[in-house]
Amino acid sequence: MVIDISLELLDRLELSPNEYFSLELIRNKETKILSKFLEENFTSEQITKFFNKLIKLGYITSNSYVENDYGWNNVKLSNTYRQLVKLDDLFEEFVDEYPKSVIRTDGTTDYLRIDLKTARLYYHKYVNGVRARHDHLIRCLQFEVEERKREGSLKFMLRMVKWFNTQAWTAYEDKLLDSRANETVDNTKYGTEIE
Repeated sequence: MVIDISLELLDRLELSPNEYFSLELIRNKETKILSKFLEENFTSEQITKFFNKLIKLGYITSNSYVENDYGWNNVKLSNTYRQLVKLDDLFEEFVDEYPKSVIRTDGTTDYLRIDLKTARLYYHKYVNGVRARHDHLIRCLQFEVEERKREGSLKFMLRMVKWFNTQAWTAYEDKLLDSRANETVDNTKYGTEIE
């Protein structure tokens, strides 16, 4: 089982990587792995504190943890957690972000959201139910659209199916990382301050 962890998602959910990992094990009904992971890495006091936090946040429901009865099979993810992580089909959210149409260089209107059935298959093949991958696609798409608008090259935007088939978002991954790194650097230039 592969679990991708988005740091932005962890921050939004107020979870540590271990807490998120545990919730994902619960979601996938991997109770033996969860038991082994917790017993090998935490004391019973830490486990109690750990799960009390998850109950307090409203991410799991189980009376057994309040009573210190660690029956992993009794734990259920709450609807609150499911909504925040939104583990359902996120393809519609992606479609809403994708440009509907562009004016090509010859002046014709080209609709980019055609053949959604095939696009959905490509989307699910890449995302595979992992929220972090979906979020990554959205960020890359938004960055590409912003950059194309700035450069005046939106007319060259690919149709959605081709965008997935060629994995066009990979061309913007590094640019996105570079732009975020530049945002965190102090942009004060030498000689711009008067004493």
